[in-house]
Amino acid sequence: MRIGRLLELRFAAVPGVARLGQLALAALVISALAALLLAHRMVWVIVPGLLSLLSLFFRLEHLSRWAAAAARYAAYAILGGTIVLAYLIMAYPILSQQTMSQLEMLEGLALAGFTVAFLFGTEVWRPGAALIPCVLGIFTLAAFNGAARLEPVLALGGVAALTYLAVGQAGPAGRGPAPHTRRINWRAVFVLPPAALIAAGIIWALPQAQTRVESATAVLMNVSTTSYSSFATESRLGDLEQLQLSSKVVFRVWSSRAQKLRGRIYTQFDGRAWKALAASVQQLRPLTRAELTFDAETAEWLGEIPGRTYVLPGPMFDDVPIRTKIVQVGFNPGLLISPAGQRVVRAETSAISVDAHRTLTTPLSVSPEIYGILNQRSGDLVQSGAAPPELLAASLRPPERLDPRLAELAGRLATEANTSEDRIRHTVQFVQNQCHYSLEVGKFHSQDPVAEFLFEKHRGYCEYFASAAAVLLRLQGIPCRYVTGFAVQEWNRKGGHFVVREADAHAWIEAYVPGRGWVEADPTPEAEYAAARARFESGWLDNAKEWAAGMYSEALVYWRRRDLSGLFHWLWQQVLGLAGILWSPATGIVILVVAGSLLAALLLRRSKRSSRPQRKITRGPAGVSSREVQALLTYLDETWSEKGFSRPPTRAPLEHVDSLPPEKFREDLLRASLEAVKYFYSVSYGHTRPADEAIQNLRRAVERARAS
Repeated sequence: MRIGRLLELRFAAVPGVARLGQLALAALVISALAALLLAHRMVWVIVPGLLSLLSLFFRLEHLSRWAAAAARYAAYAILGGTIVLAYLIMAYPILSQQTMSQLEMLEGLALAGFTVAFLFGTEVWRPGAALIPCVLGIFTLAAFNGAARLEPVLALGGVAALTYLAVGQAGPAGRGPAPHTRRINWRAVFVLPPAALIAAGIIWALPQAQTRVESATAVLMNVSTTSYSSFATESRLGDLEQLQLSSKVVFRVWSSRAQKLRGRIYTQFDGRAWKALAASVQQLRPLTRAELTFDAETAEWLGEIPGRTYVLPGPMFDDVPIRTKIVQVGFNPGLLISPAGQRVVRAETSAISVDAHRTLTTPLSVSPEIYGILNQRSGDLVQSGAAPPELLAASLRPPERLDPRLAELAGRLATEANTSEDRIRHTVQFVQNQCHYSLEVGKFHSQDPVAEFLFEKHRGYCEYFASAAAVLLRLQGIPCRYVTGFAVQEWNRKGGHFVVREADAHAWIEAYVPGRGWVEADPTPEAEYAAARARFESGWLDNAKEWAAGMYSEALVYWRRRDLSGLFHWLWQQVLGLAGILWSPATGIVILVVAGSLLAALLLRRSKRSSRPQRKITRGPAGVSSREVQALLTYLDETWSEKGFSRPPTRAPLEHVDSLPPEKFREDLLRASLEAVKYFYSVSYGHTRPADEAIQNLRRAVERARAS
């Protein structure tokens, strides 16, 4: 290929509509580069912007197929890097600001270079497959700076894109659509403006629904939230209502047993809100390596969780402990939500404290994403031993303003049972039978919502069930405290772990039994509570998705901590676990059967092929693969395209010659084109052998007619 023919002056020979299409593409590229300049102050984009204007006069006509494909795939790789960079910026900003700026600079430089090259090569690369994706990548890179005012350049780019679509696009002759057509696409002219107006309306309306869009994005990306009011030191009746319909995942729990996760314990109630009074706090001391005396399996499980190991006061395990690993999104800093009966905590924090309610707290600036709990339960007992007198007194105090009907009901319930355990059971059953669980409660009109719930509405959600039972038990002389947390049931198990959502936020009670300790009781009707969460039930596809999400969330914790050794160790454990599942007699038999069936099918297919009679394939004396004849047809296509009459890929050469208008072509050019096409047909489909002298004579005839 001669270097002189690589770039050729074309402006004077291109029709006006074609010039408009090339101008629209150039304007689109310039608008994208201007967006990069406004967003990231990349002054160097002025150079490729000026070069873009030269594409109106010069274009790349010839490039080898492998070079064109390599350039296109390289641009796709850069675009993939831009998408990954955008994801890191939006969801998981793990790179420093300096590193991000350097990556943005490299991405912008590479995309700008490819975009200008594709603009000059509209006859080599189709704009829709090369140029347009790079322009969109540049706009995406510019959008990384949310404070930049990109509306003017976006409007310019939109007008340029609509103009190019209206003008139409074609491609290199014989290789797909040509860069431009000679007629305006009037259908596009009438369709694109209304489409643009609709798009503008959507863009204008989106900010009006910004809150809902952000909420949906938070659910999709599992973006962390800040603290919930239901787990603060004061929880008003109705705080959990906002969470009951939210499907946002807040915890992923790996445990052999479904257990409630305790958050905050409350003792003071004024009839409308619960308050958590300060209780005695004990600072836990992290154990040294020499003090870790767990069995090998438990020690290995704890070692897989980053952080330090803390032991709570009290007796250790008299049975096999329950191992619970929790990955949380990171809300309510300073509070470790955990199952009851904790004995050992493993978390990455400098300090852990435990109060008289066995509530675990950390410094406010710490919120471990992953932590482990070793606990033990004995039936409904959550905290054994005697309770401090001041704590019992606070758990016996009823609200100051009390509906007389509550005291009368409590007295009647007390006479129907003798022991504390019987009174707890009887009261809980009464509340469950008296009222129904519902998320559509409506407003409470009285100053005593508990009494209104029990005697008038007879329906509500968990907060009202727990508060009503707590007040009735206190009036019977049984200390009772109010607990908020998450209800983890077997229906939460998906993909090998428990998926805990905001809708699982729950409230229940813990009552004190002399001689035993604090026991757990849930006054909310279990069947009605489960029915309200039936919408979260799903099939195997959702289980597979949650399994993948659980694996991803665990790996992400190690990645955020830059703990590569921990990440590789975790990955190795997953590989071993998968191998253990696959390495079983049943799985081995299935694999052997499938492999044997595939091998038998392959052998049968080969035997059938070998038994078929072989047909001799004959080729013409020259065939369509003759390079000289094909080059002659390519030269004809270039000549017709230069005159503004490109041959569509679906039109035969002879048909195209017959369609050329005599008033636009000289007679000698029409005659030379017809003779060259007839020779192409005779060689390709007849029995004529190609002759170099005949091909050269035909080419010279076309060149003379083209030059004249």
